[in-house]
Amino acid sequence: MAAASCVPSGPDDFSFIDPVARGKKIVFIGEIPHGVPEIHAMVLDLSLHLRKELGYSVLACERLYSCWPYMEAQSLGHDAPLPNALPQSERIGDPNQWLGPVAAYNRGAHADPPLLCTALDLDHAISHTKPQTVLYLGYVASKSTSGKLRAELAKRIPALLNLKGRKEIHAYLDDLERQFHTGWDSFSAVDQEEITFSLALEHASIEFHRFGLKGTPGSRLFKLRAEYFCRTIERALAKAESSGGPLICYVGSGHAWLNQHGWEAAYFDKTYPATRGQVGSILVEKLSRCMSFDLQKDFRPSALEKAALARMGDRDRIFVNLRDESWASVKHRPRKFFPRNGPDYDGVLFIK
Repeated sequence: MAAASCVPSGPDDFSFIDPVARGKKIVFIGEIPHGVPEIHAMVLDLSLHLRKELGYSVLACERLYSCWPYMEAQSLGHDAPLPNALPQSERIGDPNQWLGPVAAYNRGAHADPPLLCTALDLDHAISHTKPQTVLYLGYVASKSTSGKLRAELAKRIPALLNLKGRKEIHAYLDDLERQFHTGWDSFSAVDQEEITFSLALEHASIEFHRFGLKGTPGSRLFKLRAEYFCRTIERALAKAESSGGPLICYVGSGHAWLNQHGWEAAYFDKTYPATRGQVGSILVEKLSRCMSFDLQKDFRPSALEKAALARMGDRDRIFVNLRDESWASVKHRPRKFFPRNGPDYDGVLFIK
C-alpha cells in the first residue's frame, strides 16, 4: 500500500489520474455505490482536470439515453428550453441540475473548446419514468420542417404515458416509426439516423425490463443491454473525436471493468478496433457508504479497503495504483480488485 498509493496534496490535486489517462482514447471512471453526491462532485472535478490538462473533450455519463440533448445543452450553459413538438404543459423540467460545475466552467472564456456532457445506456425511462421519454420523442419530432407532421406527432407521442404492457409499447413504437416516415424527407440525414437509432434503442429498453432487470451475465438480456450500452459509447466517442479530444465514460463499477468479458470497458480495450489497447479505467469508491450495513448488508471490506482507510488518516481520499509493480510481491491480493486475469482497474480512488 505504501509503495502503490498516493494521498493527493490538496482538494485540487488530481494529478494521480494523469498516468492512467495520458495517451488514451477513452478513460472509464466507475463508481461504487451508485447515486452518491460526493462521488458525482469528485467525478466532475476529475473530468474538468482531464479537460484542462489532457484535452479530454466529452464526459459521457451512465444516464437515461433520452437525457442526452438536455445534458448537452445544460453542460454548454444553454438555459433556454430546447425545441419540442409537444405543448409546454406536456413537458417536464430539466432533470440534470447536478452538471452545474461543468456549465460554470464552460461559460468561462478559458473553456475553448468546452467539456460536453452527454448520456450513455438504454432509455430505462420508457419503463419506469415515461415523461422523460415523451419529452425526448417530442424533441426529435421538433426537428421536422413540416408543421403538419410535427402537429400529428405531438398528438401521438403522449399516448405512451398511459401504456404499461410490453407488447402495447412495442406496437406504439412501431406506429410512431411509421408516422415519422410519412414525412421522412422533412428531417435531415443526421436526424433520420438519430430517430432510427433511438427507436431501436427504445425497443431494446423495453425488452431489457421484461423480467424486472434480472438479466445475468451471459444472458440474452444482459447481452442486449451491453450491445446498446456500447453503441451509445460509440456515439459519445464520435462526438469526442469531432471535438478533438478523448472521451470520459462515467459509469457504474462493473461497466468500467477492463478484464471481464462482456462488459463495456473490456470491449473497448480488447475488441473495438479504434480504441484497442488505448483505454484506461479507475474506480471511485466511497468507503463510508460502502461500509454502511444499512446500504449494503453483504459488504465486507477487503484488506485493501481497510489499509486505504487507515493510510488516509485525516485526509479525505487516497489513490491506489493497481498497476504498480510492487503488487507482484503480494501473495494474497484481494480478488475483488485483482481477479485471476489481472486488475479490473488501473487504480482506485477511495474517498471517505
